[in-house]
Amino acid sequence: MKIEAAIRTLMQGQLFERDIYTEKFLTSADRAEALAKSPLFKSI
Repeated sequence: MKIEAAIRTLMQGQLFERDIYTEKFLTSADRAEALAKSPLFKSI
C-alpha cells in the first residue's frame, strides 16, 4: 500500500511512529485482513 510505504519512508528519516498520524478507511470485509497484515496500524 502507498500509505504504508510513505510511513516506512518517514520512519527512515528519523520520525517515530508516535509522531505519524493516519486514518485508514476500510470496508468491513477488508478491516480484519488489513489489521492482521500490517504491523504499522493498530486497532484502537
